[in-house]
Amino acid sequence: MFALFNSQARALYVGIESFTPQLELIHADFENEQFADWPTVLLSTIQQTTCVSLFKLLPPPKATNEAIDCRSIASLIRNMVDTHDALDFLCDPTNEELFNLHRDILGYYLAGQTHSFRTKMAPEEAGSTYETIGANYWTKINTAIVDKQQKNRLRRGETLFYSTRRERLEKACGVHADFVSAILAELSTYVHSIPPSLWMRTLEEGFVDTPSNRGLLGIWLQIANFYYAKSIRVVKKSCPFKQSDELDRYLDRFRDLFPQ
Repeated sequence: MFALFNSQARALYVGIESFTPQLELIHADFENEQFADWPTVLLSTIQQTTCVSLFKLLPPPKATNEAIDCRSIASLIRNMVDTHDALDFLCDPTNEELFNLHRDILGYYLAGQTHSFRTKMAPEEAGSTYETIGANYWTKINTAIVDKQQKNRLRRGETLFYSTRRERLEKACGVHADFVSAILAELSTYVHSIPPSLWMRTLEEGFVDTPSNRGLLGIWLQIANFYYAKSIRVVKKSCPFKQSDELDRYLDRFRDLFPQ
């Protein structure tokens, strides 16, 4: 149990350390107007920040008497999966038509969220600007997407995705989609204010640094590393990286969830 956890924790550290210089170059290129894709810059930075926060929450390699904050760890890993899905959706389209559609969906989503926020904070000052912007985006989206169920998922402006979570899981994880789905469901229960996964367990089982909890974290981290590596590969497609043997080894190691 400790071996799996330590291996995955170490791998996460290597991924963070080897991607950080690449991300710094992306920021520099953006500031110098050599790389203009703001969604790629923003989402890759969010993913990196989340990974750093996750690593800081992990217990040290050797057992301690300290409590393990599994709820926060679970929340961050769920956020990593969602951020990967957004990166894959917005920054790795298969063709120019899809790229334009997905950026229109982003515009529609942002316009709707901004209008909703302004209306709640200062109704008298909200105006109709963002409603008009959203309507213009929706005209293009409505023409591009034929499937009514897909359009219904987008209509309220509360999500970027016209695909289901299951479809996104199958795309990312292939034959391991069922296993990852079960783990993500478990992670979600930890995020609740009264986590069902902890409710029927002893305090030691839920919070103490035990081999069982280390094993559980090891499995969670394997999924986190897998999605982190997939996120980096998306970013790598969008902008050239300098050669990094360490980063290449990390990406190769987590090309599949369970390497043969």
